[in-house]
Amino acid sequence: MNSASAIGSGKAVQLLACLGIILSGCAVGPNYHAPKAELPTQWSEGANEGATNGPAQLVDWWKSFRDQELDSLMTRAVSSNFTLRTAQARVKAARALRGAVLADLFPTVDANASYTVARRSENALAFPVQLIDTDTFQAGFDATWELDVFGGKRRGLQAASANLASVIEDERDVLVSLLAEVARNYIESRGYQKRLEIARQSLEAQK
Repeated sequence: MNSASAIGSGKAVQLLACLGIILSGCAVGPNYHAPKAELPTQWSEGANEGATNGPAQLVDWWKSFRDQELDSLMTRAVSSNFTLRTAQARVKAARALRGAVLADLFPTVDANASYTVARRSENALAFPVQLIDTDTFQAGFDATWELDVFGGKRRGLQAASANLASVIEDERDVLVSLLAEVARNYIESRGYQKRLEIARQSLEAQK
């Protein structure tokens, strides 16, 4: 009887293993691979002094002008621009969404506990009344886990990660545009001021 049970258990384990292998091949959709763009490793012409083939660095590039007023304008623009704030809020929302999708892949644990103190009479007919205290402790624990057999949750995590990367690049695009616009307007303003000064000097010379 024991040997028959062991044989039956072994067949059940084999059956479950085969079923798991079959279901793992039924995952939703193929794995996503980012397309590879064919780009040259170098510029077609020799790079000038100060040019580079590496990624552009956004960290305080405008400080090379050594203008305190421009530094102040950049700081105020980054801290008060509503479009940039909206982009940053979208990044936070995308990160929270990805965290929720990631958490769905792991077991969910729920625990609760309570403590109650009750006071009652030991004998309602007795006089004087004798009161006694009763302490009641209660604790509960529950855990659930849904296996991602068909890969739907994994595909959801990949989609959430791709969305987060896209939103981060959108924020970077807003920041680059904002800094470039502030710098361009400031330089044009300084240029107009210089032209006005030259015009006044020319007028004085003609007098």
